[in-house]
Amino acid sequence: LLASEDAFLKQIKAVRAQINSLIQADNIDQAQLDSLVTQKKELMGSMMKARIMAKHEIYIALNPQQKSQYQQLIAQWEEHPALTH
Repeated sequence: LLASEDAFLKQIKAVRAQINSLIQADNIDQAQLDSLVTQKKELMGSMMKARIMAKHEIYIALNPQQKSQYQQLIAQWEEHPALTH
């Protein structure tokens, strides 16, 4: 997961650099901006999917007691979302 996440982050950084170039241009190319926004959205979605799949793989390896503890933690985080960061 870390290697794929690192690759995603590098791609996102490259898209961000291109977006910053558009911001600083005399005239913004709307089609290029739309393309970059779409690229970033797809990259973020792919990274989110990879994280969810990794968490699922870990969860299915837990024993019943660990799964219960995990579920309790999730319930606590949902009650207090500010504590998740």
